[in-house]
Amino acid sequence: MIETKLQSGLYTSIYEQEKTAQPTKLKPTLKYLLLIFIAVIVIFIVGCICFSIHLMHY
Repeated sequence: MIETKLQSGLYTSIYEQEKTAQPTKLKPTLKYLLLIFIAVIVIFIVGCICFSIHLMHY
């Protein structure tokens, strides 16, 4: 029940963004780029930590 509510809310928010003008369309893409950037940094840090642990074992 909660999941379907969240999904419908997500779809309506996307629909609202689609209806609105062009300038507001840039904001979600910037948010996604920021999320991707953060994800890449986190993966890089985790990779470095794993690599250092791997080196310490030898």
